[in-house]
Amino acid sequence: MLCATWMALAGSWECAAGQPAVVAGKPTQAARLVDSCRSLLDRGDVKGAVAAARQAAALDPANREAPLCLGVALAALGEHAEAVGPLERVLAARPDDPDALFALANAYAALDDPRAERLLERLVALRPDDVDVRLALVEYLWDHEQNQRANTEIERMLADIHGRPDVRVTYAIDLLRQWQFERAARQLEQAQTEGTKTYQVAYLLGNAWWEAGDINRAAASFSSAIAKDPAAAPAHHELGRLLLWMGRPEEAIPHLEKAAAADTSAATELDLGRSYEASGRLDAAETAYRKALALEPSLSPVYYAIGRLLKRTGKSDQAAEALGRYQQLYEAEQQQRFYEASHRAELDYARQDLRRGNAAAALIEFERLGNAPDALIGRANALSRLNRHAEAVQVLERARLLAPKDQRVGYLLARERAAKAAPKR
Repeated sequence: MLCATWMALAGSWECAAGQPAVVAGKPTQAARLVDSCRSLLDRGDVKGAVAAARQAAALDPANREAPLCLGVALAALGEHAEAVGPLERVLAARPDDPDALFALANAYAALDDPRAERLLERLVALRPDDVDVRLALVEYLWDHEQNQRANTEIERMLADIHGRPDVRVTYAIDLLRQWQFERAARQLEQAQTEGTKTYQVAYLLGNAWWEAGDINRAAASFSSAIAKDPAAAPAHHELGRLLLWMGRPEEAIPHLEKAAAADTSAATELDLGRSYEASGRLDAAETAYRKALALEPSLSPVYYAIGRLLKRTGKSDQAAEALGRYQQLYEAEQQQRFYEASHRAELDYARQDLRRGNAAAALIEFERLGNAPDALIGRANALSRLNRHAEAVQVLERARLLAPKDQRVGYLLARERAAKAAPKR
């Protein structure tokens, strides 16, 4: 999320410290290229901006704005590891340059470098009234599971600002991720009161109320979303699912048929089949289930649904085959979910220990997680904190074999090799 907020700011970034792109009263070719870089960034031509900034830096190494423009453009392009160098040079000369701070924070965040948080805090201190800057810090904290601190900060923001209902909607979306469904619903309702009466907000509100257990409000919100966009498949699908769950399959069918017509998916066909079956339209139900199978042939709930239906209609052999396939897929899915949930929880726990400064404990936890790239990166970071740089290099070289395109690995590897070669104090 930090990247999205940064891009919004980057679209209107200004020349650092108010320096005009003029040398000795007359624009040089390099200065014009820097101006071109800014213009290209504003138009969304990020590759063109990178090319212009590179040419400017090559023509005039003394140009103060070329490295800033290059770093901003590289970060916008997603080349975060390469963006770090020029941006760090800018900040070495101008420590409070807000554009360099923001771009470097974005690059650090993408590379799992904890210095991102400190840079964002500095930027907030420099621009305490800048909503986008404060929101960037909040989004970084959310991304790193510091939910309580992030929620406290965004609630302060909402108390201070007016005319930014998008901030409230952003907060509600993350509350949904945090499973705080009623709080999310209240924020979305407040956004509507403040004038954000969009399809998206009504749709999110329906989901929030359903998860919070208020079925009537959920149905009303989905209906409101459909009124705002009658062709929107997601709202029709969710309202159809809700009506089916409420035991009203006949009312669900028109919504699910509209959803299936607008956006064919296995999930929609499965729910449509369930509604047909609950309404006694067994042939239509089988057709819908078979469409779902054709779209997603490895989805266990579809095999269960069609297996039950085939058994109900006397097609015992086909039913046994479908239910057998369901059992195989279900067991494999459960095993995979258990592994993923366990791995994610252990990884989060190790990262928390590392953030708290307990690198030795974090190292033990990362080592238990084996050779997954994220676990190896965590292990290398823990080794680095313990000044065991040679071992960190070995771990990162292994990670690079497993994830050759992961920018974090190359960036950390360069950093650890430099630390390994540095003379010991």
